Amino acid sequence: MTQPGQGIAIFDFDGTITDRDSFLAFVRFTHGTWALFMGLLRHTSAIIRYFLRRLPNDEFKQIIFTHFYGGTNEETLQAQAEQFSQTIIPQMIYHGAWEQMRWHQQRGDLIVILSASPKLWLTPWCTQYGFELICTEFEIKDQHYTGRLLGPNCYGREKERRILPLLEDYAVQQRFGYGDSHSDRHYLRHCGQACYLPLRSALQPFFFRTQVRWSALLYRLLCFTYALLFLLLPFSISFDFGMHQLNIPAEPLLLVAGALSASWFLLHRQLWPQRFYYRPILLSSLALLAVFEVTTIFSTHLLVSFKYTLIAALHWWVLFHSLPLLFDRRPRQLLQLPVRYSFNFLVILGYAWYQHAQYDFRIDVSVLTARPFYFDHALYGCVTLLLLGPYLIRSVLSKAINTKLLYLLGAALLLIGLYFSFSRAAWLSAFLAISLLGCILVLKLRFKHLLLLSGVLLAVLYFGQSVLLEQLQRNEITSKTDSQGNHLRSALNITTDVSNLERLNRYSCAWRMFLDRPHTGFGPGTFQYAYLSYQLPEHKTPISVTEAGRHRPGKGGGAHSEYLQALSEMGWPGLLAWLVLLGAVFWSALQLYYTPSPTWVTLISIGLLFSLTTYFVHGLVNNFLHQDKVASLFWAYLAILHYLPHTSTE
Repeated sequence: MTQPGQGIAIFDFDGTITDRDSFLAFVRFTHGTWALFMGLLRHTSAIIRYFLRRLPNDEFKQIIFTHFYGGTNEETLQAQAEQFSQTIIPQMIYHGAWEQMRWHQQRGDLIVILSASPKLWLTPWCTQYGFELICTEFEIKDQHYTGRLLGPNCYGREKERRILPLLEDYAVQQRFGYGDSHSDRHYLRHCGQACYLPLRSALQPFFFRTQVRWSALLYRLLCFTYALLFLLLPFSISFDFGMHQLNIPAEPLLLVAGALSASWFLLHRQLWPQRFYYRPILLSSLALLAVFEVTTIFSTHLLVSFKYTLIAALHWWVLFHSLPLLFDRRPRQLLQLPVRYSFNFLVILGYAWYQHAQYDFRIDVSVLTARPFYFDHALYGCVTLLLLGPYLIRSVLSKAINTKLLYLLGAALLLIGLYFSFSRAAWLSAFLAISLLGCILVLKLRFKHLLLLSGVLLAVLYFGQSVLLEQLQRNEITSKTDSQGNHLRSALNITTDVSNLERLNRYSCAWRMFLDRPHTGFGPGTFQYAYLSYQLPEHKTPISVTEAGRHRPGKGGGAHSEYLQALSEMGWPGLLAWLVLLGAVFWSALQLYYTPSPTWVTLISIGLLFSLTTYFVHGLVNNFLHQDKVASLFWAYLAILHYLPHTSTE
């Protein structure tokens, strides 16, 4: 028997230290995805009986193992298992699990892997790292696997029976147990310090060394709520309740996620470590929220501003501050939620194309095609670009050719969706974002260079605005947009293009509002009410709004600019806070790019910077950050960029 050290740490394998079931992963590795699917389909009745608890776990395991490996040569399968343990298992391990096992190794604890998975592929992995192994074994006869279990399946009470003799050598408080399922409770009850959570996040190890009741249930509810939120966001629809709107199911799910995450931090009586808060993105986002709160006090429509600020704070709390509870230091895990969002968004694109095809893909109909899910073509064009970055990242980082091709196909569909959105703002955003990132990568521009470039650009715009307006007013492009070329060129038409003229109307109103209340603005969310009286008769257009109330999509609403809306609603502090946040994003992404980091960290930083840059550019002519469909991706990307430095500093 192994000599007792300071303590003993018992780890369940599947689901606790890995992000997936290793048995199914091994079958997929040896047989391929299609063979795995067909094999499981063939045993559908056994699977149903197993989940209905009509078929014991050990019998079910024998059925599946026999189907795939019954009669397989021992030496052949062992070679495959060793390759699997060297190449695939490292990709499955949560980084939090590595941190926790390293912590126990530093203490001098004995680490035991207690698993229902077979020793076939666990032995090579445990031997490599010096872990003890207690697990399931399969019978070998005449150098071939028969498919039958050799002894009881190491599951449930069998885990308890096998580990008890080893636990007797250690005091109760020196017994650490880690599991993630109800079946692990049998051995965990003998551990003085037990954890019922997947060892996902390495940012807060105390999560895994806690006796807090309800932690496991609360964490599972939180994971489920976030998964459901990002899956259903594309299908969220706005419903009117008098003068108010409710996005269902997005806003109820946001409230539930907010309550669950707040309960998590309150239950554990601790927020993130201090180092989590001392980074530019978080500090600048807090400054933006502070401006929201202060200017709400001076609002001309206090109730409107309070609601607007509350929603902004909820977005920040749920989609930025609490989201890292689900993070693990791997690209697949970090980008998991945006990719889930994209699954149903691609369905929305298919729906929009079907609707558009009924009108022969006419440009003037594009604004209607994604309704009721996306009220405006500019909105879903904006989301298309936000999702494009993660798809390109995953296509580059994926090692399996099938997965790589799948993400490339998704990226191609997003590009087609971008084209058929016929959103001039989205097209120009993509072009300018690609141009800017191209300059950064080719010319090796640093943050200070971008600051200088921004200063020069602002100076040119400020001193040359009269010349620019004169040239634009000479533009005689007609408002007819029956071709893509004319449609794109019409973005510069401020003579006959009604959409552009209305934007200029809103911009001039925003500027005059700022001049009247430069320090506090009119209050968050109040532009839609306050600007009506600031419209000049000569600036009004056929689509101008003259009275407050509910208007059809595309007529009422904001300033058509994140920057000018912030300026008019929150004064110069609002615009400054927004620009500081923008600067923090670029500074953080470029720091990750130029600092020696793993390749995947560099790729994620650049890919997310591309998507966020498209939004920052798009923000010049539209304001969508109050929309949960955009806010979810915007704040999630900021959370990932904020979290990435932890992957190389710990």
